[in-house]
Amino acid sequence: MCGWLVWGRLTRLLRAPNGQRSRQLTTTGCRLDRVFEAPPQQRQLEVGRGGAAAFRLLTYNILANCYACHHASYCPKELLEWDSRRLRILEELQKYDADLVCLQEVERKFYEDDLEAWFLGQGFEGIHFTKKPKVPARVEEGCALFYRTSTFSRISSRKFFFSDEIGFSGGGQFFTAVKEQRDGAILALLKHIATGQNLLACSAHLYWNPKWPDVKVAQAHALCAAVAKFLERQSQPAETPVVLCGDFNSLWRKYDADEYDKIIDGRHLTSGTYELLRVGELDSSHPHHPLRRNHSGRPRGGHIWGLKFSTSGRTFESAYHKVHGCEPLVTNKTDDFEGCLDYIYLSKGHFNVLETLSMPYDSAGLENPKHVVLPPMPNAMFPSDHLALGATVVFC
Repeated sequence: MCGWLVWGRLTRLLRAPNGQRSRQLTTTGCRLDRVFEAPPQQRQLEVGRGGAAAFRLLTYNILANCYACHHASYCPKELLEWDSRRLRILEELQKYDADLVCLQEVERKFYEDDLEAWFLGQGFEGIHFTKKPKVPARVEEGCALFYRTSTFSRISSRKFFFSDEIGFSGGGQFFTAVKEQRDGAILALLKHIATGQNLLACSAHLYWNPKWPDVKVAQAHALCAAVAKFLERQSQPAETPVVLCGDFNSLWRKYDADEYDKIIDGRHLTSGTYELLRVGELDSSHPHHPLRRNHSGRPRGGHIWGLKFSTSGRTFESAYHKVHGCEPLVTNKTDDFEGCLDYIYLSKGHFNVLETLSMPYDSAGLENPKHVVLPPMPNAMFPSDHLALGATVVFC
């Protein structure tokens, strides 16, 4: 077990590892302060040695304005209004003081009218990529990736849809569902200026629907295949460090059976996407492998037999799990859901984690996210239904 403590209304120091960009977090209204903290075993040894080699990562699903109406049943209208949420989101981003920022659910209008110029004023350059719209009139939203130009220089970048990178085809429900999804990612090959080390960064958003965890597995497979292909085309070595940030819509652990996973063997179920990224492949016996899904009352076979999912030779560990031994219990909280869907995945063997962004709740001694005391979001404290995650890292 592990947990994060509530930091309450205290004003605390947001410590930059190089000692040069420290700033204070102050509360606004009822907002709970969140700070970057080193795990106890590293506070004396690592943080002081980070220096200019350390850099800070952040991932945050900011809740697109076009989806905010879904929360009207519990969130007051004035807190859902975009002008209010927009300002609070920007304030929050500034306080976290990250060098590499990956965002999800960023509307094109917000990016072009506000966000790009705002980040430019903070010393960043950015990339934006929208999902395939279902209908022409639909509001366009997608992923964004920003990097501090004093910390990184961009070598190359790529934007893609997962459905274009799957690498297999067939008939039936599963293949149709994979091809129909509109989700995608941004890849950016960056050079870390202080060390000269190249890094591949990614901002991704996987399919939302809990009915289709096998589609999310296929998307994670496609993401890793695209990473490998992109690095090869850029003549980068296979051991290039990789950071996958985003909303993966996949639980680290699921404790309670429901309509989507009717049987949970043992104490919990680890999602297929999480297992794939951690291990490097997904066994066909896993409940989230398409062979094990049964959406229409009959098993889906055919081309699915023999279908293999892999990470193209890489394995990943999340920044939080690396230092805490577990994930945050809750990164997404609404009136009918709570759980960890967001991650900062680091390619194994390439990074040391110096700090992680604290969570605004006390989960010490808890395992099930249902026991976490946190009000549904957005609310007066948080402008999105997701919490930002952050980590300060150095290359190994």
